[in-house]
Amino acid sequence: LVVSELEGPVRRADFAQVDWVAGRAPSRHQLTALACFRSAVAVRLYALAPQREGLSLSDLREAAGYGRQTVREHLGALLAHRWVVELADGRFRRNWRNVVPPFRLSTYELKLADWRRACTQLTSHMLFADRAFLVMPEPRTPAVAQRIADGIRDYPAGLVFLGDDAPRVHVCRDVPWTQPHYRLCALGKACAQSLSL
Repeated sequence: LVVSELEGPVRRADFAQVDWVAGRAPSRHQLTALACFRSAVAVRLYALAPQREGLSLSDLREAAGYGRQTVREHLGALLAHRWVVELADGRFRRNWRNVVPPFRLSTYELKLADWRRACTQLTSHMLFADRAFLVMPEPRTPAVAQRIADGIRDYPAGLVFLGDDAPRVHVCRDVPWTQPHYRLCALGKACAQSLSL
């Protein structure tokens, strides 16, 4: 799944790619269910819903810090897609049968020349992506390419040079400080964008 201009918590990534670890891509129905996580409110409610005993609507609303109408609206979407279930006594808990499929989220920042500016943008991608890459045209000299590669080593990001031949990946590291709620929200936005919701 590849989308352009994926909105993150601080900045937008030029491109984002979701790779499904399990191998098979989710169906359109599953992508629609995942798209309900495009809202930070829905992600927060999902995270707060316990897996066993459940929380009442008022306890969930108080823990989330949102108003009654906002919680009802987003909880309705989570219930409709079976991410959360309502128990017989009116409490809500996470549906342990419905799990988010394992995925890997990569973002790409495209720049023609200003790689230092891209590094500041990549730091915001690191909040929600498993991997962040700077993509640039192949520099004219190896010395310039080495200077750029040395400069980006301070960031947990990848560097890709595009030339006449195949793309060359210089550095490729996982991001150490990805925030799970931002990551799930980015997945929801990518799914919604791919479905044009």
